[in-house]
Amino acid sequence: MAEPTQEQAGQDRRSRPVAVRPAIQSDAEAIAALVRQLAFDISLADLCLQLASILDHPDHAVYVATLPGTGVAGWVHVFSVLRLGPEPFAVMGGLVVDGACRGHGAGRALVAAAESWTLAHGYRLLRARSRSVRIEAHTFYEALGYRRIKTQFAFEKALGNHG
Repeated sequence: MAEPTQEQAGQDRRSRPVAVRPAIQSDAEAIAALVRQLAFDISLADLCLQLASILDHPDHAVYVATLPGTGVAGWVHVFSVLRLGPEPFAVMGGLVVDGACRGHGAGRALVAAAESWTLAHGYRLLRARSRSVRIEAHTFYEALGYRRIKTQFAFEKALGNHG
């Protein structure tokens, strides 16, 4: 797994130095708090199970960004997608930086880590998805060179009894 370079570690000129590293299980509590900032209600126990599964999966990675004196300030989850039809690609399945830590380069550093992982795994494309109401996120991705490729609807159906 490719590690982010010092450049990717995001020394944004307006900010404190950002460090990016692969997530570890003991980051679960901080990651759960950040997941809640995205308005997903998840228990720490459930997040711990999800994180353990993702960390054990070779086609997935989670990186965390830390700022001095802050601890974990953000995370990104990147994974590969293999489908019939389009060429294989990677997706940032989630990216969040603590609202109090934005503007210090953590988001850019996390995206750089996801881009490095993507290239290291042999993919040429990295995609990000963002809810239509997250205008600030759209501006962020576009500033990093990402372009809008489509608008779509998402559908789901709960199957079985998962109590």
